[in-house]
Amino acid sequence: PLPEVTEGLLQIDGSTLEGGGQLLRNSAAYAAALQRGISICNVRGGRGTPGLRPAHLAALEALARLSSATLSGAAVGSGQVTFEAKGAAGAAVQVVDAGTGGSTMLMLQALLPM
Repeated sequence: PLPEVTEGLLQIDGSTLEGGGQLLRNSAAYAAALQRGISICNVRGGRGTPGLRPAHLAALEALARLSSATLSGAAVGSGQVTFEAKGAAGAAVQVVDAGTGGSTMLMLQALLPM
């Protein structure tokens, strides 16, 4: 079934399927590209340590800058995030530093659609 749309935000359960960061990264990337608001609950709910990790947060913040998005609930450990893209910001250079050994390619995965 398709996710329910409530008050303009697409509601996504982050514990769906494997419940990892892939759902978070892809959802935010599509939301930015389509300029669609999303709300993700149970972020990384299928993981031993659920919630946002530093690399996920860094990717979301960079994607928010690229798409002029409003980002709420974005903090390490957060279980719910809202991302509302407003349009391309036109930033040619982005510096993304997760402050950890987080996978650069996985962070890039969220940014490439923009």
